[in-house]
Amino acid sequence: MKIFKPNSELSKYYSFIFRLPGIYAVLLLIISVNVLFFIHVGYNILVYIVYFILVFLIVSVYGILSNSPYKRLKRSLFLALITETYAFIIGFFDIGLGIVSSTVMIILGILGVDGTSIGKYILSIIPPLLVLIIFNMYSYIPLLIVPIFLDYIIYKVMSIHKIGSYPAPDLGSMFIRNILEKKRDIEKVFKDLGVEETVHPRIIYNNNELFILYSDIHYGPFSNTGSSMLPTLLYEKLKHRYGSVVVLHGMGSHDRNISTFDETIKFVEYIIENTDDANSEYIKFYDYERISDGEWDLLILVFNRLSIIFISRNEGIDDLPYDLQMEYELKAVHAGLGDLILVDCHNHELESKPNIEALRKLLDKAINKISEIKRNNNEKTLIYRAKTIKARSPGVIGSRITLIQLGGDPEKLLTLIYIPGNNMEPGLREKIRSVLSEKYGVVEKRIEVFTSDEHTETGIYSSTIYIPVQYNDKLLTAILKGYKDLLEKEFKKDLKYKKLSVKTKLMKNTAWKLLELVHNSFKLSFILIWSYVLLTPLILFLIKQFL
Repeated sequence: MKIFKPNSELSKYYSFIFRLPGIYAVLLLIISVNVLFFIHVGYNILVYIVYFILVFLIVSVYGILSNSPYKRLKRSLFLALITETYAFIIGFFDIGLGIVSSTVMIILGILGVDGTSIGKYILSIIPPLLVLIIFNMYSYIPLLIVPIFLDYIIYKVMSIHKIGSYPAPDLGSMFIRNILEKKRDIEKVFKDLGVEETVHPRIIYNNNELFILYSDIHYGPFSNTGSSMLPTLLYEKLKHRYGSVVVLHGMGSHDRNISTFDETIKFVEYIIENTDDANSEYIKFYDYERISDGEWDLLILVFNRLSIIFISRNEGIDDLPYDLQMEYELKAVHAGLGDLILVDCHNHELESKPNIEALRKLLDKAINKISEIKRNNNEKTLIYRAKTIKARSPGVIGSRITLIQLGGDPEKLLTLIYIPGNNMEPGLREKIRSVLSEKYGVVEKRIEVFTSDEHTETGIYSSTIYIPVQYNDKLLTAILKGYKDLLEKEFKKDLKYKKLSVKTKLMKNTAWKLLELVHNSFKLSFILIWSYVLLTPLILFLIKQFL
């Protein structure tokens, strides 16, 4: 199955990340490479085999003692292999020079992952030092200081780019450790530079059937850091209490990430602890309406205490400004319409730059439409039913999808389909609506599909930044079966609404500073690292000529 990959501005950087093959493949590669070496140099390969063993043993012991990513066997084996290979290539001209030059691979491997320190520089030269001593190549020992000196210069040059007191190389190492071991070291940066702010989550819930959270938070920045796992954490906490748990994605982007995972846990616990009847009330339903301008498509749900506007776009969305939530919630309050929640459906990967001013004009119409609906309709008892189904498909986080039917008239119900994931392959929303319409006669305009934009699977893959929800027949089959099961459920009438307020630390401008840092430092880092790898043997050769 071909995987659709998003065209994110960060995608090009992920093209340089690769995933090691399994341990048996690495062992086969080691054997094959050393057989080739033996064919070329015969028993002189002994130097390189001893070197390989020393690198492997020292790096492995270091990895275990320091809880480094190199505690994993295949990583220390692979680092030993590329170090041996580098030494062998340069060794065609000068064996001693090859051993010394290959120190750059150990330095890049260890310090690039675990950060720069004097201790790690010393550790990096131990394997080549031992080989030079074992094979009586003493004259090369003083040269071992050169790769360290060159790397330190590169480190200082790259450190010109920094966020707060954190240099770019250290930030890069933290990110790599998160990819390899899920370590959250980088959250120290988010915490130090974050800003405490009051956010206003809202919950719609009953006693055991359905729990819907509008968190007022963005679910990023990546993997298991910040608030990336908020939707999953909430689901895990509530799955035994509620049949269906839905998390809405509001306005805002990574500036509205919670700074740390620990803060996110506190946020989720606050939501759960305050899910009670204090200051909550049963909600009534007025009506719904869909309006469109050809680019933007808005589904407006009008309740007595609040209105919800689901925002879609025919050429995709990739986060909308939080200013829109503040601006239009204020307009709704001034118009006497109650609370307003804007939902970014994230149901189509971004294909072109959106026209935000056109969206504003349509939102103005939506405010007028809410006023019109409340004026021309009486409150109705809200009826609803929900069903969460299993659906294993690329991009579907947790392998689950929630289907909801709700409205005030059994003949005119809305169908909401919630897919936990980070956006959707273009055209999938339309396909889901189409097959439901064909199979069950549901009017397409009465169906909306949305994701949580959860970043749990962002920054964990090689070659792509994340995998959106993908089109495949199994996904559509699961949704069709789930809809059939939904129709067999009885309606409920007891949804409650509650507005909360809580202080938490958000990433704010730190998110954009990180993005700017990547853009500004990547090219320089790329040039310096490759220059270090390719030119170190030449520099060592020239120095040796003068010794």
